[in-house]
Amino acid sequence: MAQWPTASANDFDVYILDPSGTSVAHPGSATSADPEIASFHIADGTTSYMIRIGVFQAVNESYTATVTLGPASQSVPISGYLSTNWYNPLQSGEGMLTQIYDGDASKNERFFTAAWYTFDSFGVPFWLFAQGTIQIGDRTANNVQVVYPTNGKFAGSGTTTNTNWGTANFSFPDCNTMVFSYTGPAGPSDFPSGSGTRTWSRLANINSLVCN
Repeated sequence: MAQWPTASANDFDVYILDPSGTSVAHPGSATSADPEIASFHIADGTTSYMIRIGVFQAVNESYTATVTLGPASQSVPISGYLSTNWYNPLQSGEGMLTQIYDGDASKNERFFTAAWYTFDSFGVPFWLFAQGTIQIGDRTANNVQVVYPTNGKFAGSGTTTNTNWGTANFSFPDCNTMVFSYTGPAGPSDFPSGSGTRTWSRLANINSLVCN
């Protein structure tokens, strides 16, 4: 939260940046609210974030900025309602489809899958696919194997080969937010590599399903 000591025509914009410098939360440059508040759910782990404040029309004035850390929240149980599309509203063109299926009832299992529609280092569309098993009631899907397909052809005329890419962890702080971390191959390559954490938003609700 950033706030001027007295109401004025001055303005500022508050941004929360991830380690790559990408904005993961800001109220929007069009707002002139005072105070201006940027709320963001921080994923578990050691990821560092930066707060950037852009100040406009400031003449002989100062402002105060406050960072408030709330209590740790418990993620929602992973259920069919979380089968949907996820994206970063600030970075269109990339997204992820998650699906949660019933598994072996005798083992209290569910299947968790995720298809990540992203790009390689040349900007060419690239798919990563994650699949793992969770227990009913689990609030996280951890160490899910991630693969990428090759040798496929248009309209299903080829037989694909899945090659291991890395692992990913998934959690859902609330019904409209997904936090995922990923670890892929290190070093330069012609396909996506590296590791990181992302917080994405639900794109749409699922017909007739209620978050529980």
